[in-house]
Amino acid sequence: IVAFTLAVTRGDTSGLLPLLDSFGTVPPMMADLAAVVLSDAGRRDDAMAIWATREPIGDDFFRSLKLTARALAVVRLGAVSEAAALDAALGAFTGQLGGAVTGAFAFPPVDALRGDLAQLLGHPALAAERYADAALVTSRCGSPAWIATIADRQRALADQQA
Repeated sequence: IVAFTLAVTRGDTSGLLPLLDSFGTVPPMMADLAAVVLSDAGRRDDAMAIWATREPIGDDFFRSLKLTARALAVVRLGAVSEAAALDAALGAFTGQLGGAVTGAFAFPPVDALRGDLAQLLGHPALAAERYADAALVTSRCGSPAWIATIADRQRALADQQA
């Protein structure tokens, strides 16, 4: 998960494909992460097949981490049917880095992913609000990579709306 977290921060998880392939069989609890890697590597059919084995996300200590990983997969796979319910579940973690409550791992700001989900659902104004919230989170955490990523998303959204 540490390598995945770093790759997500860099914006491309495809470099993890050899590691993923070395697993042979991907356990269902890793389906979201595997789907992201396969999608980034251009293997969408494989990503969809593995993602179909995903498990429901329970209400446990790792919930925000799992929801964030699920959101990364939903956005990459364009799984509109999952987006609204996932967005609602992620609402409990707004203003936070995904998974940060575990004290061990942190993904991008939850609000950034909620912005991505809003875009997927066709709500650009809501996406803009969420990216603005994510920008506040990234400025507090001081991650240059996430600050740049959020700024890029805001610019891309503004360009789409122009």
